[in-house]
Amino acid sequence: MSYCYSIRIQFKKERTEFAEEEASTVEESIKKLEKTAKHLEEKNSVIFVSHNMVTTVLDGKICNTIISTSSAQVCYVCGASLNR
Repeated sequence: MSYCYSIRIQFKKERTEFAEEEASTVEESIKKLEKTAKHLEEKNSVIFVSHNMVTTVLDGKICNTIISTSSAQVCYVCGASLNR
């Protein structure tokens, strides 16, 4: 069994349009994931695995850009700020 991980390297200025474009590209790739089937010969059955991927390990600045938050003092997870 072999696995292939796609790697994208781009040298671009970190801008709002680029961040939003990349976020939508990743989300579309996640939506296109298909179930994985594993055949168990000894039990004569098949197991299907559904993949639920979540975008994590993102820079805070990028997260704020993706969710349209202009302030770095607003939590990009829940939207809380020091004033609220």
